[in-house]
Amino acid sequence: MSQGKKTRQIKLIACAEGMTLNGFPVEREHIEQMAKDYDPKFYCGRVNLDHIKSVFPDSQFRSYSMISAVNTVELTEGELKGKLGLEVTIDIDDLKDEYIVNLNKSGQKIFSSIEYYPSFPQTKRAYLTGVALTDYPAAIGSRPIELSAVSRGLPDSGNYFTASLETQCHLLSEQYTEHQEEKEAGKKFLSTVKQWLGLERNHNSEETTNLKTAIELTAQQCGTLLTENEVQKRALSQLTNDFNALKQQLAVTDGSGESRPQVTGGSTKLAEY
Repeated sequence: MSQGKKTRQIKLIACAEGMTLNGFPVEREHIEQMAKDYDPKFYCGRVNLDHIKSVFPDSQFRSYSMISAVNTVELTEGELKGKLGLEVTIDIDDLKDEYIVNLNKSGQKIFSSIEYYPSFPQTKRAYLTGVALTDYPAAIGSRPIELSAVSRGLPDSGNYFTASLETQCHLLSEQYTEHQEEKEAGKKFLSTVKQWLGLERNHNSEETTNLKTAIELTAQQCGTLLTENEVQKRALSQLTNDFNALKQQLAVTDGSGESRPQVTGGSTKLAEY
């Protein structure tokens, strides 16, 4: 790897308003607040893999690039035309971030997913705290990001890339504390379950397929257990009937415990033949 230019900035659209995956919409107001309030000197967001944050510095799931800037951008193409997007600028260090750059080059971790507080404790406004690189897009038509210096089929200048427009928002602790938001928790949970089962999405992902398979296996096991339980119920019913019959038989049996007296006899002939 060249020892010349080590750090470079890459811009990506990390999410767009209204796009949800796990039942939590990203509001336009939240995007505007994240763009306006983000300051790495106040709280610096980092890049990670799959929202996993290891405490070990040599782990593959350690923190990587810094998020240096956040802006808004009006989307001008496709079905999301007119929607407000969140543009994130990350600082890629070719040496320190070599692992994720190589993963990206190999076709892995090519989509993004944001992490943010809808109500940051100090400001009570939405604040971006991180961006995760993931393997799967969250919406049909999502285009991958490129972390390499030279894009596949794109010019080297600009480094402007788009990412998954339906973001998976990991809403951190202390979120949605107002009473009205708590009332909506049940609806959001139901929506999440429907999305996992593919009832509210128009495309299939590997995660959805795996989940459906797991549910089918669980249903099969439940069916087996129900069948075995029915067999045991019938066996128990038969034992109960046999026991009751035995009780009835014993109820009419002489319970004195005395034997019948012996029959006495003599040598007298009662008749001759």
